[in-house]
Amino acid sequence: MNNNLKKALIMGGIGFAVGALICVIFCIVSYFSEPENFSIDGGTILYIFLGGLLGLVNMGTTVVYDFESWSIAKCTLVHFVVCITSFYMFSFYIDWFKFGDTMFFIVTAAFIVAYFIIWLVNYLSYKRTVKRLNKELKGFKSEIEE
Repeated sequence: MNNNLKKALIMGGIGFAVGALICVIFCIVSYFSEPENFSIDGGTILYIFLGGLLGLVNMGTTVVYDFESWSIAKCTLVHFVVCITSFYMFSFYIDWFKFGDTMFFIVTAAFIVAYFIIWLVNYLSYKRTVKRLNKELKGFKSEIEE
C-alpha cells in the first residue's frame, strides 16, 4: 500500500473519531443545557456521523503536506479548499445555517481564524523540528570532520 494512502487512512480514522467525539460532546452539552428539547434519534446519529466524516476529510487530506513536489502554499490552499468545502457541504446538509445569513459569515470567519491558528501552530512546530534536526546534522558533520 502506498505510504501516502496508508497515512491518509490512518489520519482519516483518527479524524473520524475526533470529529464524532466533538459532536458527542456538543450533544451532551445540549442535553444538559436543554434536556426537555434533547432526544437521541436518527438526526442525532446523523449529526455525529457527519461530524466524524468531516474529521475524516480534514485529517485525511493532511497527506497533501507530504507531497514534496508541492509548495507549502499549494498544499495549504488545496487542504483549505477541501476543508472549507466539506464543512459547507455538511453544514448546509444538516441545516446549521443558510448561505448568505449573518451566521454564515460569522462561521466562515471563525473557520478561517481557527484554520489559520492550527496551521500556524503546526508550521512553527515543524520549523522548530527542522531547525533542531539541522543543528544535530551540523554536530554530526563536525564530528566526522574531526
